[in-house]
Amino acid sequence: MDLILSEFQRDLSVITRQLDLMDEIRKFSSASELQEGYRSSISTNEGKSSSSTLLRKYLSEAHSLHMSARNSHTGLPIASGTMALYIAGRFEEYTRTSFEDLCQKLAQRASSFKALPKKMQESLTVYTAMVMQAPRKFQHGEGAVAGFAANLAANLSVESSVDQINYQCLSITEANMKPDTLADLYDRIGAKEIWKKIGQQAAVQAHFATSDPSNAETLAKQKLMTLMELRNSIAHPSTSITWPATETVREYIGFLDVLASALSSLSSVFAATLCRAE
Repeated sequence: MDLILSEFQRDLSVITRQLDLMDEIRKFSSASELQEGYRSSISTNEGKSSSSTLLRKYLSEAHSLHMSARNSHTGLPIASGTMALYIAGRFEEYTRTSFEDLCQKLAQRASSFKALPKKMQESLTVYTAMVMQAPRKFQHGEGAVAGFAANLAANLSVESSVDQINYQCLSITEANMKPDTLADLYDRIGAKEIWKKIGQQAAVQAHFATSDPSNAETLAKQKLMTLMELRNSIAHPSTSITWPATETVREYIGFLDVLASALSSLSSVFAATLCRAE
C-alpha cells in the first residue's frame, strides 16, 4: 500500500466535500421561496403557545443563514479558486515526496554508489552542489550543508554503502510542477520518458476516454499544464482573472487522483528495475 498516495487521495476527498458544501450553499442562497416561507411561518406562529418557540428560533437561524448565503454567494468562485490553488500545490508536494521515497528505495536496493543508475549518480553530485551553494534558496538551513557534504563524501567512498543519500537535493525544482518539470525530475534518476509511460497506463486512458497511449499522454500533459497556469493566475491575480467553477475544480481533482496513482504504479516498477542489487 502506498501511504503517500493514500494521504494525497484523502486530502483530495476533503476538498471534494468542501466543494459539495459550496454547491449546497449556492443552491440555498438562490432558494427565494425560503424567504417567503419564513415570513409565513412567523405570521402563522404568532400568538401560539410556547411550544412554537423552538420552531421560531430554528426558522430565525435558518433565515439568517439564508441571508448570509445570499449576501456572500458572489464570493464563492474565489473560494473555489483557492481550492484549485491548494490542490495544485498539494500535487507538487505529493510528487516531490513520492519521488524522494523512490530515491530512497533505490539507495536501499543498491549495494554501492556505482550500483545506482548512472544518471542518478551524476545527479546526486550536481544537485547536492547546487543546494550547497544556495541552501536557503531551496528551503534548507545553513546547517544542512555539512550534512549533505558528508553524505555525498560517504557515498563516493568505495567501502561505503548508500543507505543514506541526499534525496532532498534530487527533488529540488525552481518551477511549478508543469509537465516538463515533472519529466526532468524523474530523468534525474534515469527514469526516462515518464509521460510516455503515463500515457500507457490504463487508468489514464480511461480517464480521457481514449485507447491511444500517445493521445492520453498529450491530454494528460495539457491538463496538468492548464492547472498549473490556473494556479499561477490565482497566486498572482489580476482584475481580469476568471475564477474556476466548482465543477472545474472537481475535474482537476479527478485528474490528479488518476495521475498520482499512475506515478505511484510507475514508481513501483522503477524501484524494482532501475537499480541493480549486487
